[in-house]
Amino acid sequence: MDALASPTPMSAATWAGLRDDDPNDRPASPILPATIPLARLQQQQPQPPSSTASRASSPHRATPLPLSPAASPARDADDDDAVLVNAHGADEDDDAEVTPVHTTMRAPRPTVRSSVIASNTPLPLSTVSNSSRPSSVTSASAAAASSDSDAEPHGIPIPPPPPAKSSFLGVPGFSTAAPASPTPIHAATSPQPTPTSPAPSSYSSFFKSSLEKLRWGATAATTTAKRAVSPNPAASDPHLARAASGESMQSEDDDVDWEFWGKVIQDYDTIARRHPKQLLKQVQMGIPAKVRGTVWLLMSGAKSAELEREFQRLLPLPSPFEKLIQRDLPRTFPGHPFFATPGGPGQEALFHVVKAYSIFDPEVGYCQGLSFVAGPLLLNMPDEEAFCVLVKLLKTYGLRGHYTPHMDGLQLRMFQFDQLLVEQMPDVHEHLTREGVRSTMYASQWFMTLFAYRFPLDLVLRVFDLIFAEGVEVLLKFALALLKKHEAHLLTLEFESLLEFLKTGLFEYYATHGNEFVEDAIKIKVTKRRLDQLAAQYDQDVKLADAHLVLMETLKAENRRLEDRIKTLERNLTLVNQEHVDLANELIQTKLNYTSLREANEALAKQVHDLRAMILEEREHAEQRRREQDGREDADKRALQERNNMLGLQLQEMQDELVVTKLKFAESEADRDQIAKKLAQLKRALDL
Repeated sequence: MDALASPTPMSAATWAGLRDDDPNDRPASPILPATIPLARLQQQQPQPPSSTASRASSPHRATPLPLSPAASPARDADDDDAVLVNAHGADEDDDAEVTPVHTTMRAPRPTVRSSVIASNTPLPLSTVSNSSRPSSVTSASAAAASSDSDAEPHGIPIPPPPPAKSSFLGVPGFSTAAPASPTPIHAATSPQPTPTSPAPSSYSSFFKSSLEKLRWGATAATTTAKRAVSPNPAASDPHLARAASGESMQSEDDDVDWEFWGKVIQDYDTIARRHPKQLLKQVQMGIPAKVRGTVWLLMSGAKSAELEREFQRLLPLPSPFEKLIQRDLPRTFPGHPFFATPGGPGQEALFHVVKAYSIFDPEVGYCQGLSFVAGPLLLNMPDEEAFCVLVKLLKTYGLRGHYTPHMDGLQLRMFQFDQLLVEQMPDVHEHLTREGVRSTMYASQWFMTLFAYRFPLDLVLRVFDLIFAEGVEVLLKFALALLKKHEAHLLTLEFESLLEFLKTGLFEYYATHGNEFVEDAIKIKVTKRRLDQLAAQYDQDVKLADAHLVLMETLKAENRRLEDRIKTLERNLTLVNQEHVDLANELIQTKLNYTSLREANEALAKQVHDLRAMILEEREHAEQRRREQDGREDADKRALQERNNMLGLQLQEMQDELVVTKLKFAESEADRDQIAKKLAQLKRALDL
C-alpha cells in the first residue's frame, strides 16, 4: 500500500476566525492530523485492500519468530508483579515508578529534539512547540508564536502536496527536514481548485471493510468476542481477538454514532477539516473499540508501506537489547490474557515490535516504558501497523525525548507539570515541597508509560485516544486531573503515606470512573501559550544552568588543580626539610671521623706501596718460571716430532709389505681355483 501523505497543521490564526470565544483563553485543543493516500493526491488511484480482516493476512504482516529457549523470558520467584525499569535497564521494585536516570533538569540536546521532526508526517503544533521543536525555534520565536496562536486549538491539519521523500534514521520516506508551512483553512474552502475525492467505487477495501464492520453493530461485537476466545486460533481473526481478549472495552451501544464514525473512516481529512469540534467531542467520548486501531492510524498518519517493509526487514535481525526485552515481557500487562502467556502470541508480538524499534532507533534502543506504549497498539492493530504508529508517536508526537539517554523531552514535561501545578494547585505544590516529595518520585512513570503502569487497560485506551487527538501534552491534563481530584486528601498526608498514595491510591477512584477521568482532564485549562512560555523558560533555564555548570566545572577543575599543586609543594617542602636535617647530621659525623679516616688512609697507602713491591718481585719470578717452562716444552716437542717421523717410516714399510702380501694372496687364490677346476674335471672323468 502506498504510504499516506503527511498533513500540515492548520495555523492558529485560522482557528481564530472559526470560533466566537476569546482565542487567548482557549485551552490547548485537538491535534487531529488528517492523512490522505498518496494515490489520491497524485494519481487518484484506489488504495489496495487493508481492512482489519485483510490486514491480519497481509503479506506485510509480521511473521512471528519463535522465542528460542535460550532467549525465553525467565521469571524469578518475585517477578509476579509488573516491575518497571529505570531508563535503559535499571531494575526497581514492584511498587517503584519509572524514574529517569538523570532527574535534574539538564539541557536538552537540540540535535535530538530537532531530529525527530519530519516533513512528511502530521506535525501537531503542540509537538513543535515543545519536546519535538528545535531549541532555536523555542527561544527565538516563542513570543511571535504566542501572538497568533495563543491558547488556540492546535488545528485540524490540511494535507499539503506530497513532500519529497527522504529518510529518517535510515528508512526511506521519512525526512528530517523542516515541516511544510501550514495551509490556511480558506485555501481549502475557497473556490480555488482542490483535489476531488475519488468516486465511491474507488475507495479502498480498507474503508469498505471498516464500513461493513460498522454495520454489524452489537451482533458483530458478540461475534468478535466469540472469535477471540475460540480454542481454535485458525478460526479467529488474531487482530480482533486482541481487542476482545480479556479487557473491558468500551461498550458499543446506541450511544455510538456509527454513521459519524463511518464517515470518519471513509473520508477522515474532510471530517477533520469541516467538523473538528464534533470529531474532538466524539474522540473525547471514546473511539469505538471496533474501529479504534483504524482511527488511530488515520489520526496519526502512520500508515506507511516503507515502514512496514522496514519492520519486516528488521524482524530477523539481532538486537543487543533482546535479553532485557525478554526479561520484561512477563512484566508488561501481566494481567491481560493476550500478554499473560509466556511465549504466547501477545508476548511474541510485543517482542517483535519493541525489538524492531530498538534496531530502528539505536539512540533510544530499549526502555521498558516502550513496552507499555506498544502493548495498547498491538491490541488494536497488527504488528507491522503497531510498529508504524510507535515510530510516529515517538518521532512526530514528541515521545522520543521520553526515552533517549538524556530524556530531554521527559525533563521538559516534568518542568511543565511542576509549573502548572504551582499555578493551578499552589497549596498541593507547597505541601509536596514541604514534605520533600518531588514530581520525579511519582509522575515520571505516568509520562513514560502513558499511565499504562497503573490504570486498567480500557482507561489507558481512552488516554491514547486523546493523545492521538491532542498530542502528548494532554498527559499534563490527565496528571493535573489526578491531583485535582484528591487535592483535599493530599493536603492531609505526610511524606511516607503521601508518596505511597501518589504511587497507588491516586488511581483507585478513576479506575472505576473512566469517563469522569476524561471529563475532568478536559476541564483542566492548559493553554498553548502557557506551554510555549514554559518550554521557552525551560530552554532558557537549561542554557543558563549549562553555562553556570560549565563555569562551575571549570572553576572546580582549576581548584582541584591548585589543591593538587599545593599538596605537591607541601610534600616537596617536607622532603627538603628532612634532607637538610640528614645532611647536617652527616656533616657532623664526617668531621668526627675525619682524623681516624686520615690515619687509616696513611696505613692503607703504606700497605699499597708494599703490595706493589711484592707484585713486581712476583712478576719477575713468574717470568723466569715461564721461560724455563717454554724451554722444556720445546724439547718435548722435538722428541715427539722425531718419534712421529720414525713411526711414519715404520707405517710406510708395513703398508708396502701388506701390498706384497695381498698380491701373493691373490696369486695363491688363482692357483687354488685352477686346482679346484682340475680336481672337478678328474672327478667327472672317474665317474664316467
